[in-house]
Amino acid sequence: MSSRGDAPRGSTVVDAEGATIGTGAVARSGFRNRHPLPFLKRLFRSSPSGRRMSPDSDPDDLELSDLEEDALHDLQLGIEYVHRAYGDLLRFHHELGHAMDRLGDAEDRLREAGHGEWADRLRDEHLPAGAVSDRWTYELVEEFSTDFLEDVDAFEDEVRDGLADGLGHVAERRQQRRIRERARRE
Repeated sequence: MSSRGDAPRGSTVVDAEGATIGTGAVARSGFRNRHPLPFLKRLFRSSPSGRRMSPDSDPDDLELSDLEEDALHDLQLGIEYVHRAYGDLLRFHHELGHAMDRLGDAEDRLREAGHGEWADRLRDEHLPAGAVSDRWTYELVEEFSTDFLEDVDAFEDEVRDGLADGLGHVAERRQQRRIRERARRE
C-alpha cells in the first residue's frame, strides 16, 4: 500500500489516516467521493412541516383529489427516473475510471516497448484530458448531485409534504390495498 501520487499501477492507495482510497489512476490522483448517495440522505431527512405520516398510514386518510394524486405519482416517478439517471452517471464515472487505468497501463507498455513518443502523447494529451469540455467525470457527478438532484429532491419533498403529509407512493399504497381487498374476497 502507498499514499497517493507515488502508487504504482494496481496497488492499493490509502489516505493519511490509513483508510483505503482505492486503486488505479483515480485513487492515485487523490480524488475520493465524499458525499453519500442523495437518495440515502432523503431516507433520514425529516419533513419541513414536521407532520410526516408513518409509512403504515392509510393513504385514504388523505384528502387528495384525483388530479393531486396523479400529480404526486408523476412527480415521484420522475424523481425515481432522476435517481436512475444518477446511477447511470455514476456507472459512466466508474467505467471511464477503469478505462483511464487501462490507458495508463498502455502508456507503460508503450514506453517499455520503446515507443516513448506515443507514451508521452498518451500521458500528456489524453490521460489528463476531461471527459466533457475538459471536465473529469467526478466533477460531472458532483455538479449533478449538488446542483440538480438535491434541488429536485427537496422540491418533491415539499410537494409531498404539502399534499400528502409526507406520505410517499400514495397511488401505489391505494392500489396495494385494493388488490389485497379483492384477493380476500375471492
